[in-house]
Amino acid sequence: YNPEGGGDSPYLDQIVTVQGIVSGVTYYSGSGYNNYGFFISDPTGGPWSGLFIYNQTYHPALGDLVRVTGTVKEYYGLTEISQVSSLLVLSQGNPLPAPTEINTGSLNNFSSGEQWESVLVKVVNATVTVEPNSYQEFYVDDGSGQCQIDNQFFGSNHSWNNITLGQVYSEIIGIVDYSYSYYAINPRSETDMISGANTVTLAIPHQSVGLHSSVSVPINAYRIETSQNYQSYSFHISFNPHILNYESINTAGTLSQAGNVIASAESGVLSVSYQSNSILNGQGILLKLNFYAANTGTTALTFSDVIFGADVIQSCINGSVTVNSSYNSPGDTLTVIQRPLLNIPEIVVPGETLKITCLAPQNTSNWNAWLRHNNKRLNLPVTNSQWLTLPNRWELTTTVPSVPVYELYDLEVSASGGISDITANAVQVIPSRKNNYYFVHITDSHMPNRLYYPNAGFDADSTAVEDFRAVMDDINIIHPEFVLFTGDLINEGELEGFANQYWFGWTQKLLTEFEVPVYVTAGNHDIGGWNQTPPPAGSARKNWWKYFGWSWLNNEDLSFPYHTQDYYFTYNNAVFIGLESYDNYDYWRPAIYGETSYTDQQIAWLNNTLSLFPNYKKVLFHHYDFKEQLFLSSLGIDLSLWGHIHSNNGSIYTYPYNLATRSVCDGNRAYRVIRVNNEQLTPYATIYAGATGNNLSVQFYPSNYGVADSVKAIIINNQPLAFENAQLKFIMPQRDTGYNVSGGTLTQVDKSGNYNICYVRVSLSANSTSTVTVTENGVEISDPVQVPVVFTIKSVYPNPLVKQGNLQVISDKTFPELHLQLFNLRGQLIYQECLKGISQGESHLSFTLPDSLASGIYFLRFREDKTQIHKILILQR
Repeated sequence: YNPEGGGDSPYLDQIVTVQGIVSGVTYYSGSGYNNYGFFISDPTGGPWSGLFIYNQTYHPALGDLVRVTGTVKEYYGLTEISQVSSLLVLSQGNPLPAPTEINTGSLNNFSSGEQWESVLVKVVNATVTVEPNSYQEFYVDDGSGQCQIDNQFFGSNHSWNNITLGQVYSEIIGIVDYSYSYYAINPRSETDMISGANTVTLAIPHQSVGLHSSVSVPINAYRIETSQNYQSYSFHISFNPHILNYESINTAGTLSQAGNVIASAESGVLSVSYQSNSILNGQGILLKLNFYAANTGTTALTFSDVIFGADVIQSCINGSVTVNSSYNSPGDTLTVIQRPLLNIPEIVVPGETLKITCLAPQNTSNWNAWLRHNNKRLNLPVTNSQWLTLPNRWELTTTVPSVPVYELYDLEVSASGGISDITANAVQVIPSRKNNYYFVHITDSHMPNRLYYPNAGFDADSTAVEDFRAVMDDINIIHPEFVLFTGDLINEGELEGFANQYWFGWTQKLLTEFEVPVYVTAGNHDIGGWNQTPPPAGSARKNWWKYFGWSWLNNEDLSFPYHTQDYYFTYNNAVFIGLESYDNYDYWRPAIYGETSYTDQQIAWLNNTLSLFPNYKKVLFHHYDFKEQLFLSSLGIDLSLWGHIHSNNGSIYTYPYNLATRSVCDGNRAYRVIRVNNEQLTPYATIYAGATGNNLSVQFYPSNYGVADSVKAIIINNQPLAFENAQLKFIMPQRDTGYNVSGGTLTQVDKSGNYNICYVRVSLSANSTSTVTVTENGVEISDPVQVPVVFTIKSVYPNPLVKQGNLQVISDKTFPELHLQLFNLRGQLIYQECLKGISQGESHLSFTLPDSLASGIYFLRFREDKTQIHKILILQR
């Protein structure tokens, strides 16, 4: 076993003899009936206990204890024994190993899924989230993230029957296989699938839409029966109002067309209620929600407070809408500022010197510079401006000012002659550099898709963007110091502007959504061109220079010192060196670029740069060593990070580290974390955002849109790594107030905009669930153990309740009175009552809710100067 993520057996191509109990027979590993084999298992089961035997000669039965001799092979990542030379049945009728219970989310990525390959497992209480496709693959989720269910034990003509969205299975038992980069559970027969209770289920799909267009979102309903006698329903759906604007509801042709629907949207929460004289029945589209895509990004569409008749419905599958920027949207071309840039930023501390490289005439004067973030514009004092040559440019020396908030700032400059320019996300201002930190490596996004001109869909598909967003969402949560992005950002760099496609501009816009600095190097798809597409030779490279830099590289003089975009930056006692890499497909300027990188000029630059930092740790990030020129030991490089091959390569245990990371695209959604601890580099195995992005996720209650004065975040980290510097931004109402924080550390509050933004650092343990709560009107207490909890609600009963409720509370002192407050899921105060008679020790209190309150889910809160205790209450009328 190789923990690096590829999972190849250390016994690859060796003849071995193994022994185990047959746990599954006639597993079809291909499309034909002649491609099959069986599984064996250790008697006790558990992780790493199974193995696939590819063989059509021997036919053992379930429960046989067999001894098999054959050759270890890897079939597209699935470890197996083939070329079986002997099989001996040692005994028959042995008990099968008990299936090991796992979470569905554990099969979402290589790091947690590999241990279950060929193992007999089971998942429990799993809901169908995706119905069977043409390959009879469907998905279930037990709340930890969805996993695939396949039918490889059934043969090519098999089809699943009556599997519908929202259907609940008490148990699904099967053997895990690995195919097409996914782990899947394969039931051995229908009896391995035990169906649970079928209740009403609502589901919202995941959709993508273009910017500034309308989108119709169906609410799908399942298993609504006449016997349930439902004539009414209500629910809330939260969404990001910055991304989507609610427009209307459409009931034509839906299950709700016979009744009356009332809907209203406020601050990112859509409230829907339905009433009819007819009884709802059947399954299909309950109704359709119409939105307008106002800004790019992904917004979850999250159900809450779902009630049919008098029944609270808990089987709800949330969806999302991803708004992609327009193809026909040219990006920000480089004019004045050449460094720092969006793709080559700078990390600085107040008081330090920041150098700015600009293009302008030699007679330019009166240089000024600013840092910008949202509506903040901070003067960046220019202490010196110098004209330099080879290439001709201005170099400004500035002093980084104190800042109201440590953030990723845009850079603005101006000068005489009407010169001005702004570049986004160019300067990260931090309070200090860390001795212990982590950064992230990603590679090969191939945006917007993997389809090539002139294949159908090359100008419309955006699947690679969805993969990229899933990885970016994870990175923004774990909040590394920076990201190294090693090329092939774009699938066909030469097509910019061709057929009205502007992929560089689209990619620029996506990069601005990172909340940490991103350092980018070019790859062969970015700048190599392609000789079979219409744009002329050199178009890809010129496009890169236009959007990512630098124009002075467009120089046919062989003696000019720079023809490739190679650069470095430092962080503490480490230097990070980025090299441009390419395959010169269109054979443009061969005397300069040759057939592939690296040129002699690049190697000379690399050697010179390395010599400048004799006592530094040295990290090289590049797309690919096409000529195998980089010998890390002789160069003194400690770590090399690269891509191109779309798979993991190299050992995280062998120094110097020479590591390829699996691609972001093709559904892999991969990234690698590298930790630096007092100058010691420690790379980790590649991890994955997951097919649905649920390997690392955060959900806010109520919605995080600046409405509620108390917001709770639940962070699920299904990754095998801890992230002590994770960060969440809580969007709170604009008020002059302090905050209590539990579960994290409040590092700063930005009160300069329409909302107060609370920055909270969270230490996430590996494979954990964390809860963080931010509440206003308290002292800023960052350590939850310091919050003086003097009052505890032990129970609320009955729950659900109809009108009158009871509380059992425990207090360490006597309170003359406490205030009971009731909030809806939008964070709005809708009822309050003063309760008296709270003595030290245990007390029993009663309260009565007004008849005007509708059925739903509410938050109960007792509020006293420093203590705010929450309980969830379900009201059922």
